[in-house]
Parts: sequence; structure tokens; C-alpha cells
Amino acid sequence: YKVEGLFRKTGHCARQKALHQQLTAGATAAAPPLRCSTARTQPDVGIPDSTAVHDAANVLKMLLRGGDGQPSILNQRLVDVLLAIEELTSAESLCGRTDSEQQLALCRQHRALRLFQLLLPETNASALLSVLHLLSLVASCPETRMSVGSLGTVFGPVLLGGGVGQDQAEFHSLRKVEHLNRAVSLLISNCSLLSQVPRTFAEEVAGQWSALLLLVPDSAGSPIRFTRPAEPAAAAAVKAGDDPTAELCAHIRRMPESRRKRQLEKRLAEQEKLTGLSLGRQKQRQEPHRSLQKRLRLRSCTRLVTPAADAACQGTAEED
Repeated sequence: YKVEGLFRKTGHCARQKALHQQLTAGATAAAPPLRCSTARTQPDVGIPDSTAVHDAANVLKMLLRGGDGQPSILNQRLVDVLLAIEELTSAESLCGRTDSEQQLALCRQHRALRLFQLLLPETNASALLSVLHLLSLVASCPETRMSVGSLGTVFGPVLLGGGVGQDQAEFHSLRKVEHLNRAVSLLISNCSLLSQVPRTFAEEVAGQWSALLLLVPDSAGSPIRFTRPAEPAAAAAVKAGDDPTAELCAHIRRMPESRRKRQLEKRLAEQEKLTGLSLGRQKQRQEPHRSLQKRLRLRSCTRLVTPAADAACQGTAEED
């Protein structure tokens, strides 16, 4: 990639067309494939050694541009999102702002770029990151004489031109082209940020995951069993009659009739209204109704009193 004018010089159009057809058809050249002269062995790309560097660079632009049934990396929706991200630090947006506000806008832009990469499909994101990494290497090499701005001018219509919609007049307007070029320059300058997840976003996801683990502590480590879960200890204690409140109610009911007992029953009734319980319903389930007790007592007293009353009546009749 250390060639002057890479991605800017046109090269030979006929050779480029033949190479483009060869790559899109999936055929491999008869000559040995081109490999990088580095210690690492690079995968075969199907390009012969005799291919000029500028021809290969222009074919890469043709493939990235899409068209002829080939989709582009970014669609219209993603292009609009990227243009909005670029406007966060534009000269018009930062006009009249303080240094702290400008720094805050820059931080927001970096966060938005990281999230932008997550919107892409996996294949598109991988292709975009590879291209941006290559362009970043080209811009960092002084022999190429291609700055980030120059590469943005070249690749603005290439990467984003397929997603600007059907209005060609708007696309070819100078303002629109400059906006696309600045957006691509922004991607090249911050290509290392695109593969990073925002720290605040990662912390938020980690916090929500920890909260879920706290709510269901055994769900992640325990196997799935299709059985009824064990009853909580508190519910089992209530069913067994070990509830302290139930014991207190039973103790008060066993007390003899007195003013103290009525006061305690009144306080329990007020407390049960707050807790949603019904002392009366508990009394109905646990002991007979009070009116029934009165009737039973009255009947027993009547049985005891009736013989004495009959004897008294007979004595009175004899005297008369």
C-alpha cells in the first residue's frame, strides 16, 4: 500500500474490468495468487502477481460501490445516521460553544460511532472495519501522499453513495458530497473506536445482568427441572401453625372475658385491617361462632334450672 496516489490514480480500465469480472464470477487466476511480503502468510485473494496496484485499488472501489445487483455496505437509513453523527462536531454545531461543551460533543460523537457499528450486520461490519483499517494505514504512510481528507473525498461516494436515495440531483450537489466526504473522513480517523463497545453501555448491561442474577440466584447455575418448586419456609411455617401472629391471636382468645381482652382484640383488629387479614374469618375457621356458644350455654343453664323451677311450681300449687 506504500504507493503514491493509491486510490487516486485511475490505472488501466480494460484490465480493471477483466479483473472485476473475474472476482465477481468467483474464478481464480491461472497465475499464482498475490501474497503480501510479510512474515505472516495472507489468504489467497485470486489476484495474479502481474496485476498493477492501482488496478487492484480501483477494482476494490468498484466492489465497494455496489450496484448491478450487489448491495452496498451501508443502506439509506445507516447513511442518515452517520451523517447525523458527523454533524455533532461540525463547525455550525460548535459555533458559540465553550471548550467544555465542545469536548462533551466530541465524547458524544465517539460514543455514537461505537454504537453505530453495532447497527450493522455482522458481515457488513467486518467488511467496513477491514476497509477503514486499510485506509487508515494508507493515510499514515507519507509515501502515498494521501491524507485522511483525500481518502474521504475518494471514498465518500464509494462507501456512502449507494445509500443516498434516488434523488441524484441532491446527491450530486456540492453540499451533499462534502457532507459524505467528511463522514467518511470521520470513520477513517476513528476506525479503532468502531470495534469498541462504549464503557457506559457495557457497565449498564453488566449492571442489569447482575440485577437479574440477584433476582433469580440459582437460575444460571442450576439445571432445568420440570418440577414444582419447594415452598418457602415462611409459607410452610404459616401452614403448620407456627406463625407468631396466629399464636398471639390464639392466646388472646383463650384469655377470660375482661376489659384487657377487649382492648387487645381491638388492637389486633386494627392491625389486621392494615395487613389485609380478617380476624373474624380466622375466628370462624378456628372456633365456633360466639352466638352459638351463647345458645349452648343458655341451653345447659336451662337444663339445670328447669327441674328446680318445676319443683317450685308444684309446691306453690299444693299450698294453694
